[in-house]
Amino acid sequence: MSKEKENIKLVPQLRFAEFENDGDWEVLQLGDKTSKVGSGKTPRGGNKNYKTEGLPFVRSQNIGWGILLLDDVVYIDEEIHKTFLGSEIKLNDVLLNITGASIGRSAIANHVIAGGNVNQHVCIIRVKKKELNPVFLNQFIISHICQNQIDSFQAGGNREGLNFSQIRSFKIPSPPRLSEQKKIAATLASLDNLIAAENEKLEALKVHKKGLLQQLFPTKGEKAPKLRFGEFSGAWEEKSLGEIAEIITGSTPKTSEPENYGGDKLFVSPADISTERYITKAGKTLSEVGFSKSRIIAPNSILFVCIGSTIGKVAQNKIVCATNQQINSLIPFDGYSNDFVYSILEKSSNFISSIKLFFPKTEKEQQKIADSLLSVDDLIDSQTYTIKVLQEHKKGLMQKMFPNPNTRKG
Repeated sequence: MSKEKENIKLVPQLRFAEFENDGDWEVLQLGDKTSKVGSGKTPRGGNKNYKTEGLPFVRSQNIGWGILLLDDVVYIDEEIHKTFLGSEIKLNDVLLNITGASIGRSAIANHVIAGGNVNQHVCIIRVKKKELNPVFLNQFIISHICQNQIDSFQAGGNREGLNFSQIRSFKIPSPPRLSEQKKIAATLASLDNLIAAENEKLEALKVHKKGLLQQLFPTKGEKAPKLRFGEFSGAWEEKSLGEIAEIITGSTPKTSEPENYGGDKLFVSPADISTERYITKAGKTLSEVGFSKSRIIAPNSILFVCIGSTIGKVAQNKIVCATNQQINSLIPFDGYSNDFVYSILEKSSNFISSIKLFFPKTEKEQQKIADSLLSVDDLIDSQTYTIKVLQEHKKGLMQKMFPNPNTRKG
Protein backbone atom coordinates (compact mmCIF):
# COMPACT_ATOMS: atom_id res chain seq x y z
CA MET A 1 0.00 0.00 0.00
CA SER A 2 1.33 3.45 -0.90
CA LYS A 3 2.27 6.03 1.71
CA GLU A 4 -0.57 8.26 0.47
CA LYS A 5 -3.12 5.51 1.15
CA GLU A 6 -1.71 4.92 4.62
CA ASN A 7 -2.12 8.61 5.49
CA ILE A 8 -5.78 8.74 4.47
CA LYS A 9 -7.95 7.45 7.30
CA LEU A 10 -11.70 7.57 7.05
CA VAL A 11 -14.72 6.86 9.23
CA PRO A 12 -18.29 7.21 7.93
CA GLN A 13 -20.81 9.35 9.84
CA LEU A 14 -23.25 6.44 9.93
CA ARG A 15 -22.10 2.88 10.59
CA PHE A 16 -23.78 -0.40 11.48
CA ALA A 17 -23.18 -1.32 15.14
CA GLU A 18 -21.42 -4.61 14.41
CA PHE A 19 -18.68 -2.78 12.49
CA GLU A 20 -18.06 0.17 14.81
CA ASN A 21 -14.95 -1.41 16.31
CA ASP A 22 -13.45 -2.44 12.97
CA GLY A 23 -11.41 0.75 12.64
CA ASP A 24 -10.94 3.24 9.85
CA TRP A 25 -11.75 2.70 6.20
CA GLU A 26 -9.00 2.74 3.61
CA VAL A 27 -8.90 4.25 0.14
CA LEU A 28 -8.64 1.83 -2.76
CA GLN A 29 -7.75 2.57 -6.34
CA LEU A 30 -10.42 0.99 -8.51
CA GLY A 31 -7.96 -0.44 -11.01
CA ASP A 32 -6.36 -2.57 -8.29
CA LYS A 33 -9.68 -4.26 -7.57
CA THR A 34 -10.87 -4.98 -11.10
CA SER A 35 -10.23 -7.71 -13.66
CA LYS A 36 -11.74 -5.72 -16.52
CA VAL A 37 -12.31 -2.07 -17.44
CA GLY A 38 -13.39 -1.69 -21.06
CA SER A 39 -16.22 -0.88 -23.46
CA GLY A 40 -17.58 -2.25 -26.72
CA LYS A 41 -18.44 -0.87 -30.13
CA THR A 42 -21.42 -0.39 -32.41
CA PRO A 43 -21.87 -2.98 -35.19
CA ARG A 44 -20.94 -1.76 -38.66
CA GLY A 45 -24.16 -0.56 -40.22
CA GLY A 46 -25.56 0.66 -36.88
CA ASN A 47 -29.32 0.43 -36.46
CA LYS A 48 -29.71 -1.96 -39.39
CA ASN A 49 -28.21 -4.70 -37.21
CA TYR A 50 -30.63 -4.28 -34.32
CA LYS A 51 -33.19 -7.04 -33.85
CA THR A 52 -36.32 -7.51 -31.78
CA GLU A 53 -34.83 -10.65 -30.24
CA GLY A 54 -31.45 -12.25 -29.79
CA LEU A 55 -28.65 -11.09 -27.48
CA PRO A 56 -29.18 -7.77 -25.61
CA PHE A 57 -27.13 -4.85 -26.88
CA VAL A 58 -26.84 -2.29 -24.10
CA ARG A 59 -26.49 1.41 -24.94
CA SER A 60 -26.13 4.47 -22.72
CA GLN A 61 -29.90 5.08 -22.65
CA ASN A 62 -30.28 1.70 -20.95
CA ILE A 63 -28.20 2.81 -17.96
CA GLY A 64 -29.97 4.89 -15.30
CA TRP A 65 -28.91 6.22 -11.93
CA GLY A 66 -28.24 2.88 -10.27
CA ILE A 67 -30.86 1.01 -12.32
CA LEU A 68 -31.23 -0.56 -15.74
CA LEU A 69 -33.70 1.03 -18.19
CA LEU A 70 -34.56 -1.79 -20.54
CA ASP A 71 -37.85 -0.68 -22.12
CA ASP A 72 -36.07 0.15 -25.39
CA VAL A 73 -33.20 -2.34 -25.27
CA VAL A 74 -32.22 -3.67 -28.70
CA TYR A 75 -30.74 -7.02 -29.71
CA ILE A 76 -28.04 -8.36 -32.00
CA ASP A 77 -27.72 -11.80 -33.51
CA GLU A 78 -25.28 -14.53 -32.51
CA GLU A 79 -23.04 -13.93 -35.53
CA ILE A 80 -22.34 -10.30 -34.57
CA HIS A 81 -22.03 -11.26 -30.90
CA LYS A 82 -19.21 -13.69 -31.71
CA THR A 83 -17.16 -10.77 -33.09
CA PHE A 84 -17.76 -8.78 -29.88
CA LEU A 85 -16.68 -11.32 -27.25
CA GLY A 86 -14.41 -8.75 -25.61
CA SER A 87 -17.45 -6.69 -24.62
CA GLU A 88 -19.65 -9.55 -23.41
CA ILE A 89 -21.57 -8.69 -20.24
CA LYS A 90 -21.23 -10.95 -17.21
CA LEU A 91 -23.69 -11.13 -14.34
CA ASN A 92 -23.03 -8.36 -11.75
CA ASP A 93 -20.75 -6.33 -14.02
CA VAL A 94 -20.94 -2.63 -13.18
CA LEU A 95 -21.93 -0.71 -16.33
CA LEU A 96 -20.85 2.93 -16.45
CA ASN A 97 -21.78 5.56 -19.05
CA ILE A 98 -18.57 7.24 -20.19
CA THR A 99 -19.67 9.79 -22.82
CA GLY A 100 -22.38 12.33 -23.48
CA ALA A 101 -25.00 13.93 -21.28
CA SER A 102 -25.53 10.73 -19.27
CA ILE A 103 -21.88 10.32 -18.27
CA GLY A 104 -21.56 8.97 -14.72
CA ARG A 105 -24.76 6.93 -14.68
CA SER A 106 -24.19 3.31 -13.68
CA ALA A 107 -26.11 0.10 -13.08
CA ILE A 108 -25.55 -3.57 -12.26
CA ALA A 109 -25.88 -6.20 -14.99
CA ASN A 110 -28.69 -8.65 -14.24
CA HIS A 111 -29.76 -12.00 -15.76
CA VAL A 112 -31.73 -10.20 -18.49
CA ILE A 113 -28.66 -8.64 -20.14
CA ALA A 114 -25.93 -11.07 -19.02
CA GLY A 115 -24.42 -12.66 -22.14
CA GLY A 116 -25.18 -9.58 -24.21
CA ASN A 117 -22.86 -6.72 -25.18
CA VAL A 118 -22.30 -3.01 -24.60
CA ASN A 119 -21.49 -0.32 -27.14
CA GLN A 120 -18.61 2.16 -27.02
CA HIS A 121 -20.48 4.57 -24.75
CA VAL A 122 -20.79 2.07 -21.88
CA CYS A 123 -17.86 0.77 -19.85
CA ILE A 124 -17.85 -2.67 -18.24
CA ILE A 125 -16.23 -2.67 -14.79
CA ARG A 126 -15.68 -6.22 -13.59
CA VAL A 127 -14.49 -6.37 -9.98
CA LYS A 128 -12.51 -8.96 -8.08
CA LYS A 129 -15.47 -10.07 -6.00
CA LYS A 130 -13.41 -11.27 -3.05
CA GLU A 131 -12.04 -7.74 -2.68
CA LEU A 132 -14.80 -5.37 -3.83
CA ASN A 133 -18.56 -5.88 -3.84
CA PRO A 134 -20.04 -4.81 -7.23
CA VAL A 135 -23.26 -3.44 -5.72
CA PHE A 136 -21.23 -1.43 -3.22
CA LEU A 137 -19.17 -0.04 -6.11
CA ASN A 138 -22.28 0.80 -8.14
CA GLN A 139 -23.81 2.68 -5.22
CA PHE A 140 -20.58 4.57 -4.64
CA ILE A 141 -20.28 5.57 -8.32
CA ILE A 142 -23.67 7.32 -8.25
CA SER A 143 -22.85 9.08 -4.95
CA HIS A 144 -21.93 12.76 -4.98
CA ILE A 145 -18.37 11.84 -3.94
CA CYS A 146 -17.64 9.77 -7.05
CA GLN A 147 -19.61 12.13 -9.29
CA ASN A 148 -17.29 14.91 -8.09
CA GLN A 149 -14.33 12.74 -9.09
CA ILE A 150 -15.87 12.27 -12.54
CA ASP A 151 -16.42 16.03 -12.83
CA SER A 152 -12.78 16.65 -11.94
CA PHE A 153 -11.68 14.76 -15.08
CA GLN A 154 -13.78 16.93 -17.40
CA ALA A 155 -12.18 19.95 -19.06
CA GLY A 156 -13.84 23.21 -18.07
CA GLY A 157 -16.49 21.41 -16.06
CA ASN A 158 -18.19 19.97 -19.17
CA ARG A 159 -18.90 16.27 -19.00
CA GLU A 160 -17.23 15.20 -22.24
CA GLY A 161 -15.98 11.71 -21.59
CA LEU A 162 -14.08 9.29 -19.36
CA ASN A 163 -11.18 7.13 -20.45
CA PHE A 164 -10.28 3.79 -18.94
CA SER A 165 -7.21 5.16 -17.17
CA GLN A 166 -9.34 7.73 -15.36
CA ILE A 167 -11.85 5.07 -14.35
CA ARG A 168 -9.11 2.84 -12.95
CA SER A 169 -7.88 5.81 -10.92
CA PHE A 170 -11.20 6.26 -9.08
CA LYS A 171 -10.61 6.50 -5.33
CA ILE A 172 -12.96 4.10 -3.56
CA PRO A 173 -13.39 4.33 0.23
CA SER A 174 -13.65 0.82 1.63
CA PRO A 175 -14.29 -0.67 5.08
CA PRO A 176 -11.86 -3.28 6.48
CA ARG A 177 -14.29 -6.17 5.96
CA LEU A 178 -16.14 -7.18 2.78
CA SER A 179 -19.17 -8.01 4.94
CA GLU A 180 -19.57 -4.30 5.75
CA GLN A 181 -19.48 -3.46 2.05
CA LYS A 182 -22.20 -6.06 1.45
CA LYS A 183 -24.45 -4.71 4.21
CA ILE A 184 -24.16 -1.13 2.95
CA ALA A 185 -24.84 -2.35 -0.59
CA ALA A 186 -27.89 -4.35 0.52
CA THR A 187 -29.31 -1.40 2.46
CA LEU A 188 -29.01 1.03 -0.43
CA ALA A 189 -30.16 -1.55 -2.99
CA SER A 190 -33.28 -2.25 -0.92
CA LEU A 191 -34.10 1.46 -1.09
CA ASP A 192 -33.59 1.31 -4.86
CA ASN A 193 -36.07 -1.57 -5.02
CA LEU A 194 -38.58 0.41 -2.97
CA ILE A 195 -38.16 3.49 -5.17
CA ALA A 196 -38.56 1.31 -8.28
CA ALA A 197 -41.80 -0.16 -6.86
CA GLU A 198 -43.13 3.32 -6.13
CA ASN A 199 -42.19 4.40 -9.65
CA GLU A 200 -44.20 1.47 -11.00
CA LYS A 201 -47.21 2.70 -9.02
CA LEU A 202 -46.69 6.17 -10.47
CA GLU A 203 -46.57 4.81 -14.01
CA ALA A 204 -49.72 2.78 -13.35
CA LEU A 205 -51.52 5.95 -12.22
CA LYS A 206 -50.39 7.77 -15.36
CA VAL A 207 -51.65 4.90 -17.53
CA HIS A 208 -54.95 4.98 -15.61
CA LYS A 209 -55.29 8.71 -16.27
CA LYS A 210 -54.51 8.23 -19.95
CA GLY A 211 -57.28 5.63 -20.13
CA LEU A 212 -59.73 7.99 -18.42
CA LEU A 213 -58.86 10.77 -20.85
CA GLN A 214 -59.63 8.42 -23.73
CA GLN A 215 -62.96 7.31 -22.29
CA LEU A 216 -64.29 10.50 -20.69
CA PHE A 217 -64.06 12.43 -23.98
CA PRO A 218 -65.69 11.51 -27.31
CA THR A 219 -63.47 9.68 -29.77
CA LYS A 220 -63.19 10.77 -33.40
CA GLY A 221 -66.56 10.55 -35.14
CA GLU A 222 -68.49 10.35 -31.86
CA LYS A 223 -70.55 13.02 -30.08
CA ALA A 224 -70.58 11.46 -26.61
CA PRO A 225 -67.91 9.67 -24.52
CA LYS A 226 -67.82 5.92 -23.90
CA LEU A 227 -67.69 6.44 -20.13
CA ARG A 228 -70.32 8.73 -18.65
CA PHE A 229 -71.83 9.52 -15.27
CA GLY A 230 -75.34 8.10 -14.96
CA GLU A 231 -77.18 11.38 -14.45
CA PHE A 232 -76.05 12.80 -17.79
CA SER A 233 -77.19 11.96 -21.31
CA GLY A 234 -77.46 13.43 -24.78
CA ALA A 235 -74.93 14.52 -27.37
CA TRP A 236 -72.15 16.96 -26.56
CA GLU A 237 -71.97 20.30 -28.35
CA GLU A 238 -69.33 21.02 -30.95
CA LYS A 239 -67.63 24.34 -30.23
CA SER A 240 -64.45 26.13 -31.18
CA LEU A 241 -62.23 27.41 -28.38
CA GLY A 242 -62.91 30.91 -29.63
CA GLU A 243 -66.61 30.33 -28.87
CA ILE A 244 -66.13 29.19 -25.28
CA ALA A 245 -63.27 31.37 -24.06
CA GLU A 246 -61.60 34.73 -24.47
CA ILE A 247 -58.17 34.17 -26.01
CA ILE A 248 -55.30 36.57 -25.33
CA THR A 249 -52.07 36.30 -27.30
CA GLY A 250 -48.91 37.32 -25.48
CA SER A 251 -46.00 39.40 -26.71
CA THR A 252 -42.39 40.07 -25.78
CA PRO A 253 -41.28 43.64 -25.04
CA LYS A 254 -38.10 44.70 -26.81
CA THR A 255 -35.08 43.21 -25.05
CA SER A 256 -32.99 46.09 -26.44
CA GLU A 257 -34.84 48.42 -24.07
CA PRO A 258 -33.74 47.50 -20.50
CA GLU A 259 -36.46 49.68 -18.94
CA ASN A 260 -39.00 47.02 -20.02
CA TYR A 261 -37.57 44.46 -17.59
CA GLY A 262 -36.71 43.97 -13.93
CA GLY A 263 -39.92 45.19 -12.32
CA ASP A 264 -42.44 43.31 -10.19
CA LYS A 265 -44.71 42.09 -13.01
CA LEU A 266 -44.29 38.37 -13.70
CA PHE A 267 -43.54 37.37 -17.30
CA VAL A 268 -44.31 33.75 -18.21
CA SER A 269 -42.53 31.91 -21.05
CA PRO A 270 -42.84 28.26 -22.16
CA ALA A 271 -39.88 27.39 -19.91
CA ASP A 272 -42.08 28.23 -16.90
CA ILE A 273 -44.71 25.69 -17.94
CA SER A 274 -43.35 22.38 -16.71
CA THR A 275 -45.05 19.12 -15.76
CA GLU A 276 -46.84 20.81 -12.86
CA ARG A 277 -50.48 21.73 -13.30
CA TYR A 278 -50.33 25.23 -11.85
CA ILE A 279 -48.18 28.25 -12.66
CA THR A 280 -47.29 30.11 -9.46
CA LYS A 281 -44.11 31.90 -10.49
CA ALA A 282 -42.16 33.03 -13.53
CA GLY A 283 -38.50 33.18 -14.46
CA LYS A 284 -38.56 36.79 -15.63
CA THR A 285 -40.22 40.02 -14.58
CA LEU A 286 -41.36 43.13 -16.44
CA SER A 287 -41.56 46.75 -15.39
CA GLU A 288 -44.66 48.92 -15.70
CA VAL A 289 -43.31 50.08 -19.06
CA GLY A 290 -43.03 46.59 -20.51
CA PHE A 291 -46.26 45.27 -19.00
CA SER A 292 -49.06 45.89 -21.50
CA LYS A 293 -52.37 46.32 -19.67
CA SER A 294 -54.22 44.87 -22.63
CA ARG A 295 -52.35 41.61 -22.10
CA ILE A 296 -52.66 41.27 -18.32
CA ILE A 297 -53.59 37.70 -17.46
CA ALA A 298 -55.67 37.24 -14.34
CA PRO A 299 -55.47 34.24 -12.01
CA ASN A 300 -57.48 31.13 -13.01
CA SER A 301 -56.83 31.55 -16.71
CA ILE A 302 -55.36 28.70 -18.75
CA LEU A 303 -51.98 29.05 -20.45
CA PHE A 304 -51.27 27.02 -23.57
CA VAL A 305 -48.03 26.90 -25.58
CA CYS A 306 -49.10 27.28 -29.21
CA ILE A 307 -45.74 27.86 -30.96
CA GLY A 308 -42.32 26.26 -30.69
CA SER A 309 -40.77 22.97 -29.63
CA THR A 310 -42.92 22.64 -26.50
CA ILE A 311 -46.24 23.21 -28.28
CA GLY A 312 -49.10 21.60 -26.40
CA LYS A 313 -47.82 22.27 -22.88
CA VAL A 314 -50.67 23.55 -20.75
CA ALA A 315 -51.09 24.89 -17.21
CA GLN A 316 -53.60 26.71 -15.07
CA ASN A 317 -52.48 30.15 -14.01
CA LYS A 318 -52.56 31.16 -10.33
CA ILE A 319 -50.89 34.56 -10.68
CA VAL A 320 -51.34 37.95 -12.35
CA CYS A 321 -48.86 37.94 -15.22
CA ALA A 322 -48.11 38.55 -18.88
CA THR A 323 -46.95 35.93 -21.38
CA ASN A 324 -44.73 35.91 -24.42
CA GLN A 325 -46.01 35.38 -27.96
CA GLN A 326 -45.56 31.60 -27.80
CA ILE A 327 -48.35 31.33 -25.23
CA ASN A 328 -52.07 31.90 -25.62
CA SER A 329 -54.16 32.54 -22.52
CA LEU A 330 -57.73 31.32 -22.32
CA ILE A 331 -60.37 32.73 -19.98
CA PRO A 332 -63.49 30.50 -20.21
CA PHE A 333 -66.86 32.22 -20.52
CA ASP A 334 -69.66 31.64 -18.02
CA GLY A 335 -71.07 28.14 -18.38
CA TYR A 336 -67.71 26.55 -19.11
CA SER A 337 -65.63 24.97 -16.36
CA ASN A 338 -62.04 26.21 -16.12
CA ASP A 339 -60.91 22.76 -14.95
CA PHE A 340 -62.71 21.04 -17.83
CA VAL A 341 -61.22 23.35 -20.45
CA TYR A 342 -57.79 22.66 -18.96
CA SER A 343 -58.47 18.90 -19.16
CA ILE A 344 -59.59 19.01 -22.79
CA LEU A 345 -56.51 21.03 -23.73
CA GLU A 346 -54.28 18.63 -21.80
CA LYS A 347 -55.76 15.83 -23.89
CA SER A 348 -55.23 17.71 -27.16
CA SER A 349 -51.74 18.41 -28.51
CA ASN A 350 -52.98 20.97 -31.05
CA PHE A 351 -54.41 24.36 -30.30
CA ILE A 352 -56.05 26.59 -32.89
CA SER A 353 -58.82 28.90 -31.78
CA SER A 354 -61.01 27.76 -34.67
CA ILE A 355 -60.55 24.01 -33.98
CA LYS A 356 -63.83 22.26 -33.16
CA LEU A 357 -64.03 20.30 -29.89
CA PHE A 358 -66.92 18.69 -28.07
CA PHE A 359 -68.21 20.02 -24.75
CA PRO A 360 -70.95 18.72 -22.41
CA LYS A 361 -74.01 20.98 -22.46
CA THR A 362 -73.93 21.60 -18.72
CA GLU A 363 -71.14 23.01 -16.61
CA LYS A 364 -72.09 20.46 -13.94
CA GLU A 365 -71.07 17.55 -16.19
CA GLN A 366 -67.95 19.41 -17.28
CA GLN A 367 -66.89 19.91 -13.66
CA LYS A 368 -67.67 16.33 -12.67
CA ILE A 369 -65.38 15.03 -15.43
CA ALA A 370 -62.70 17.53 -14.42
CA ASP A 371 -63.01 16.52 -10.74
CA SER A 372 -62.52 12.86 -11.68
CA LEU A 373 -59.31 13.73 -13.49
CA LEU A 374 -58.22 16.09 -10.71
CA SER A 375 -58.54 13.28 -8.17
CA VAL A 376 -56.15 11.15 -10.24
CA ASP A 377 -53.82 14.16 -10.57
CA ASP A 378 -53.81 14.43 -6.77
CA LEU A 379 -52.81 10.77 -6.50
CA ILE A 380 -50.06 11.29 -9.08
CA ASP A 381 -48.79 14.35 -7.20
CA SER A 382 -48.82 12.43 -3.91
CA GLN A 383 -47.00 9.48 -5.45
CA THR A 384 -44.44 11.80 -7.04
CA TYR A 385 -43.83 13.38 -3.64
CA THR A 386 -43.40 9.95 -2.01
CA ILE A 387 -40.73 9.06 -4.56
CA LYS A 388 -38.97 12.39 -4.05
CA VAL A 389 -38.89 11.83 -0.26
CA LEU A 390 -37.43 8.34 -0.72
CA GLN A 391 -34.81 9.66 -3.13
CA GLU A 392 -33.81 12.39 -0.69
CA HIS A 393 -33.67 9.83 2.13
CA LYS A 394 -31.34 7.65 0.08
CA LYS A 395 -29.19 10.62 -0.85
CA GLY A 396 -28.83 11.49 2.84
CA LEU A 397 -27.89 7.91 3.72
CA MET A 398 -25.25 7.80 1.00
CA GLN A 399 -23.68 11.01 2.26
CA LYS A 400 -23.38 9.49 5.72
CA MET A 401 -22.42 5.95 4.72
CA PHE A 402 -19.62 6.87 2.29
CA PRO A 403 -16.75 8.88 3.80
CA ASN A 404 -15.05 11.25 1.42
CA PRO A 405 -11.66 9.81 0.32
CA ASN A 406 -10.30 13.34 -0.03
CA THR A 407 -10.81 13.93 3.69
CA ARG A 408 -7.74 13.31 5.81
CA LYS A 409 -7.83 12.44 9.47
CA GLY A 410 -5.54 14.13 11.94
